[in-house]
Amino acid sequence: NLGTITEVSPLNQTRRFSSFAQTNEDRIVLSGGFTTNLSSSITNTTTIYRPDTGAWNAGPNLSTARIGHASCAISNNKILITGGRTTNLGSAVNTAEILTLDSIGGGSIQSISNLPNARMNHQCIRLANGMYWIVGGSTTTTEIFNPTTETFTAGPSLVFPQELFTSQFDLNGDPFLIGGRSGSLVTDI
Repeated sequence: NLGTITEVSPLNQTRRFSSFAQTNEDRIVLSGGFTTNLSSSITNTTTIYRPDTGAWNAGPNLSTARIGHASCAISNNKILITGGRTTNLGSAVNTAEILTLDSIGGGSIQSISNLPNARMNHQCIRLANGMYWIVGGSTTTTEIFNPTTETFTAGPSLVFPQELFTSQFDLNGDPFLIGGRSGSLVTDI
């Protein structure tokens, strides 16, 4: 039983190809993306949904506009944002930043050390050991993010590059990377 579907307040800015992260407190953070149907409308803005108020609030601006980036909650109030590209036809970037949410619905942005490899159309996956796997894009390289030290180290290499894929965990907690731009490939790590 799904219960009742309830409409929430609309976004304060149109977005597509933005990145999404949800904290343990159910706050939702949308970052970057296109703000119109024009490919020149890449934004550096963030929008934060607060379930206690039922409203979307403007969050802090990213250090640069991004599309094709990944984001994931690394604690109750911190969101890791990695890679992507800064122009519609641009190359992947290796920059990373952390958005720290505050208690009133906003927050702040802090640039951290760069990813060892530029990537876009990738994912950030929380592993059972509390680390985060930065995986995918047009490269076989991966990185492991340590949320305590806020640093990246080299992770296991993929057999083939995968981007725009789906990820799922098996019953043992191992991540699978399924499909994407590399076709019907399934990677079990």
